[in-house]
Amino acid sequence: MIRLLVHLGSAAPLVFILVQLLTRMLGPDPGEPLVRFLGEAAVVFLLMSLAVTPLVKTRPSFKRLMLYRRAVGLWAFAYALLHALGFWGLYLGWYWGDLVSELVERPYIVVGFIALLILLVLALTSPKVVMRKLGGRRWRFAHRFVYVAVLLAMVHYFWQLRSFAGEWLVYVAITALLLGWRVMYHWRSSKGRV
Repeated sequence: MIRLLVHLGSAAPLVFILVQLLTRMLGPDPGEPLVRFLGEAAVVFLLMSLAVTPLVKTRPSFKRLMLYRRAVGLWAFAYALLHALGFWGLYLGWYWGDLVSELVERPYIVVGFIALLILLVLALTSPKVVMRKLGGRRWRFAHRFVYVAVLLAMVHYFWQLRSFAGEWLVYVAITALLLGWRVMYHWRSSKGRV
């Protein structure tokens, strides 16, 4: 039941933006706010998935959150994929040639595309059957690339800002906090073993 609620809650932003799109509340050029919203949703879900481990380690009463981390991570990938497809469809009309030229001419799209590819690999390797086939060590190594993906997402976001955006600073601060916590946790753990 809780898993269903997690998925329903995760789908709620998508339903919200689609209702706005269908009721023409996104203005005369709906592509820009739609693509931006989907990108920000991807960032938010990515940060939520990264927040689970620190919460569980510092508050063992939150241990059950680990059961839903994968679902949140998959929703991060889904929103990132919709963000990319929205850009390709609404801005480039689904033309492969235009997509390739955009990748060559705009570095922020390359950075976002690499982040998306990392999230794709993580999504494809998230099922338990794949985890068992890869083995724990290789699977953990592959899934550490999520840190690269979130950093690339921050760069992608920053590079396309046309003006100051406080939201970006908030996302960067949360990213720094989550990654900083991991560095400190591993440093203390290794220090404790010596």
